Amino acid sequence: MLTQYSFGFLFIPVLIFFIIYGRSYRVSSVLVFALVFIVVISPWLARNIAICGKPFGTQGYAIIQETSKFSDNALDRELRPDFSGVNRVYLDDLAKKLTVNLHKILTDVLPGFTGNWLAAFFLAGLIIPYKNPVVSALRNFIILSFVTLIPVMALNQTWLSTMSRDVHSENIVFWLAPIVILYGAALFFILLDQINIQNQLIKNGVLLFSAVIFCLPLLITFLPPREVPVAWPPYYPPLIKQISGFFKNNELIMTDIPWAVAWYGKHQAISLTPDPKESFFRVNDVIKPVNGIYITQVTMDSAFQTKLLKGIERFWGKFVIDIINKGILPTGFPLKYAWSDVLPDQLLLADWERWKWAEKK
Repeated sequence: MLTQYSFGFLFIPVLIFFIIYGRSYRVSSVLVFALVFIVVISPWLARNIAICGKPFGTQGYAIIQETSKFSDNALDRELRPDFSGVNRVYLDDLAKKLTVNLHKILTDVLPGFTGNWLAAFFLAGLIIPYKNPVVSALRNFIILSFVTLIPVMALNQTWLSTMSRDVHSENIVFWLAPIVILYGAALFFILLDQINIQNQLIKNGVLLFSAVIFCLPLLITFLPPREVPVAWPPYYPPLIKQISGFFKNNELIMTDIPWAVAWYGKHQAISLTPDPKESFFRVNDVIKPVNGIYITQVTMDSAFQTKLLKGIERFWGKFVIDIINKGILPTGFPLKYAWSDVLPDQLLLADWERWKWAEKK
């Protein structure tokens, strides 16, 4: 919950579960659960309010990201976001976002979110009554969780969901995958027992064959050709670490992958501003001097027509094209030196030729 606020929406199915199945302890269960929930999250929310004035920080704005007002990562890169006009198109945008993302979740995510075919057995098991009331109650809780998490996931998806198609932090239905697999396996064994195979050797063979089939998606990943466990482009940890080493600990890097610079390079970084002019100098002159700009394929491989020419990256797109093709920097731009070793795949600008100093070391 404290690292993934969407997890807090499970409060709803848990509350309903206690109301339905609490029996004589219904009221006390609901009160204790609500009290524990509030006690656990309150200090963290108070801390967020003290730091930024918002209980959920920037995550509270996820619902309006990927709308007509704030497409892609525009909101995350704004220093002073303009929320005027948001209320006017709010409901229409939310309805469109919900519909589009629900379609993607139902057609792309749910069919393969467990990584194997046991999810199909779970779906079939929804119409089968279990003798054990506890097992039935837990299955109903899973259904309630799906009903809650799917629309929450649809409304809270941001540009992060487009960077990694299948596995990403916003794919919250993955939380239910382990228990869905358990219920799918349970139904499989129930059906297998109905066949009533007398020969134990044959029964073991059926189990082994079924296990191989269920695990086939995993097993195939171990077959050649082996994939390199590096997400290049744009991430190459040794290069990111090397670039971060060009700068002192208290110096600031502006980049389109600040999370990677912070993680692999262990260096402070900030996202690219909306443009290399006014908003850049607002950071450089007012907040903190920018000592380097590191632009990767996240920006440079963007769709040429819809992003680099007309979209969110049009200002940085022209900036990069002018530097690589013409060697031209905007007038008065403070970072005048480019590291040729990463060109033309990436672009590193600095206030002086720091890489030469690093080579001498």
